Amino acid sequence: GGIDDLSLIPSPPDEPYDTETDITITHIETILEEMAADNIDRWYKSVLFRMWVETPNYSKLSKKTGIPRTSISTAVQECREYILKRLKDYGDIN
Repeated sequence: GGIDDLSLIPSPPDEPYDTETDITITHIETILEEMAADNIDRWYKSVLFRMWVETPNYSKLSKKTGIPRTSISTAVQECREYILKRLKDYGDIN
């Protein structure tokens, strides 16, 4: 027993590494980075999308940013649609 007893720490579940999911996540990150560098409109949408991923609540984001909820939801939805279109271009989704 004691402080060095590693048997007390639960083992992580045996889940296989999903290469396809990892590639898709990498592609999404790349898309968001490209959007941020493209123009102010895409930068705005990519920043709000990243914020929404961290805090998926339009009301909380509105209070945090001072941006109206409807503007945030529109930007997030347009960003999601753009990401999905680009993922189709990459061949990650049908």
